[in-house]
Amino acid sequence: MIPSMAAKYRLRTAEDVGLAERFLAAAKKAGWLDTQAHGVLQFYATLAPAMESGKMDANGALTQLWDFCALQNIPEEHRAPLMAWHETTTDYLESHDGNLPPMARPSSEEAQRELAEIERVFKDEPANYWKNELMQSRRYDLLALTHGEAKPIAKATSSHLKRLSKLEGMMGDHGSAYWSPATGPALQAEYRNILSLAPPDGAAETSGSAGTTTPGE
Repeated sequence: MIPSMAAKYRLRTAEDVGLAERFLAAAKKAGWLDTQAHGVLQFYATLAPAMESGKMDANGALTQLWDFCALQNIPEEHRAPLMAWHETTTDYLESHDGNLPPMARPSSEEAQRELAEIERVFKDEPANYWKNELMQSRRYDLLALTHGEAKPIAKATSSHLKRLSKLEGMMGDHGSAYWSPATGPALQAEYRNILSLAPPDGAAETSGSAGTTTPGE
């Protein structure tokens, strides 16, 4: 189970998380934006207590989800696959002893494109990457999926090295943002990210790669 997804959408079991993962995959295939799909799951979380107490059935929840999607300006041609996905998934579960249907495996090209975009955020926007646990989990899944495929080695740039030097300067001041509970985790993750990059061609390894540690290492 992905803890972040379970907490974010009030999912109680691994099966609930599995359904949410499959919904996100189906929504993406249907042309939904990530913000739209996650918004629907967040709204669904507000309906969960009524469903658990028996005050609302699945059809009632679907009706509210349909209306919510309309209010979010999600076009009908994107809303229709939500209903089709629910019906198909329900039928599958009923005929397979409650087991979830298999998730479609992305093609090698699709996996590489998605991974490349996540890697871009990982390297260029580390703060955004490390506050998005769903993205982190997806990155690990894609890395496992594409394991063994040749990928270029990411190298540090002069900008990375300048940033590394600045971060190391902050590390020496225990009153700096680097050690703050609010900003420290993102800065420490950024530092580790830069250290994970290969040194530029012809350059010595970065100064922080030899013995400097950060909390949690």
